[in-house]
Amino acid sequence: MDIKIICKKDNYKLYEEKLKKAGFTINPMSHLTFKEDDYTPESVIGKKDDYFEIIHYHQIVFIESFGHEKILHTLSDTFTINEKIYEIEGMFSNHGFIRISKSIVINKKMISKIKPLLNSKYQLIMKDNSVVYVSRSYLQNFKENIGL
Repeated sequence: MDIKIICKKDNYKLYEEKLKKAGFTINPMSHLTFKEDDYTPESVIGKKDDYFEIIHYHQIVFIESFGHEKILHTLSDTFTINEKIYEIEGMFSNHGFIRISKSIVINKKMISKIKPLLNSKYQLIMKDNSVVYVSRSYLQNFKENIGL
């Protein structure tokens, strides 16, 4: 069975050895993940054209999903990433990232303006001037996270 390891660099070899002994195959693209409880990544790998770039979490404006494609937006560029929306939400929740809809996670530090709409939704203008919407089912969590 394939498994992906998410941990601190110092512990990777130890976990790899133990998981291999238990019969697992280490595969960074696996859907099954072994993750340290206190591990908090600082970056994600984004792909643009024919190159990859390390993107630090503070550069991220928001991430959106269109089917199997995940698009990461920074202030100046967009990248595709391999991580799923729920993985990004979990990875960066301690850094102020909030899920606002089924397909969007935002960096709350990148919100420029918040506009309440009539249908129990919020419109967010992000610092890159893009517009995203908080859906009704994520509204309460959003309000709690930003202190409304």
